[in-house]
Amino acid sequence: MRGRLIQKFKVFISRLNEAETGAVVGGGWDPDFHEAVPVDDGTQLGEDSTKYHDEIELTCQIDRKEWGNVELMRNGRQIKADIILTLHVPELAKKGMINSKGQLVLREGDRVNRINDLKGNLEVEFENPPGMFVKGSERAGHGLAAFRTPKTNLFYLYCSYDEKGKTA
Repeated sequence: MRGRLIQKFKVFISRLNEAETGAVVGGGWDPDFHEAVPVDDGTQLGEDSTKYHDEIELTCQIDRKEWGNVELMRNGRQIKADIILTLHVPELAKKGMINSKGQLVLREGDRVNRINDLKGNLEVEFENPPGMFVKGSERAGHGLAAFRTPKTNLFYLYCSYDEKGKTA
């Protein structure tokens, strides 16, 4: 096994379901803005038409010293992260969260619902709105590979509150 996480928690994430969101009558998926189109319900904001897959449970590590940090990514984009979750590649692969190209299938728009400790006690639950959402990810760590070929060991998952979902 390649390395391990320290100070583990369980994170519960609901992956965005673009196909089901796109099928919502009066709403749907906007491919240009990569977001759900609200259903007109007579209010100014409309009703959210976003649909999600069933919740998945993953083991994570939270590096609290990075909360709220703004980092310049390799692609030049700055990601404001309210929390950064470190995920372990062997578990991700076992649960089908790594695709055939070795990329993380969790992506921008996936919703972080809550974090529990390893005994199942609630650590934090993210109310929606505003909601805690995945804003980006990055490969990290290559484990200790003194006598073999190193492999990616971790993924950082950058997550932030939805600024549009915040109420005054």
